[in-house]
Amino acid sequence: MVEGDDAAGEAILELLFQWNMDTVHAVDVAAARRQLDAGGIDLVLSALELPGERGIELARWMRSQRQHRRLPMLLLSAQTQRDDIVAASQAGVEGF
Repeated sequence: MVEGDDAAGEAILELLFQWNMDTVHAVDVAAARRQLDAGGIDLVLSALELPGERGIELARWMRSQRQHRRLPMLLLSAQTQRDDIVAASQAGVEGF
């Protein structure tokens, strides 16, 4: 799970814990890339807006990497701007 906001991150992690999901938390795209490269990730759940790069940039990077190309990714956002939804789809995000 990639979320830069502490309160939102805690709430999401608590929900995933209740669903018996093992999680790792990254606060930005750079940390997410390191965790992905370390392995053991089955799904990426990321906020759209993050410190530094956006979640869409993480999706583009994942799709450019052979080992992460097929890994499912969902983006979370309170925003529903059409441009963001189109960009997420074009970057290979499975859900927005």
